[in-house]
Amino acid sequence: MQPVPAVLAAYRPAQRHFVLDARHVGIEDLPEPNLMTTVVRLEQTRTPWDVVEVARRL
Repeated sequence: MQPVPAVLAAYRPAQRHFVLDARHVGIEDLPEPNLMTTVVRLEQTRTPWDVVEVARRL
C-alpha cells in the first residue's frame, strides 16, 4: 500500500493473512476434520494410492 495522508489513514484497506507452507507443515499440527487439513494431505502425497486416500476424505 502506498503511504496516505494521515487524514485518510482510517480509510486505508487492511487485510490480515496467514501463509501456510503446505509442503512443510506437520499434519499432526492441523485440526481434524478440516478441509484445509485435507488439502495439505493432498500436497504431501507421494504415491497414487495416497491421492486415492485423500480423495476419499474429501
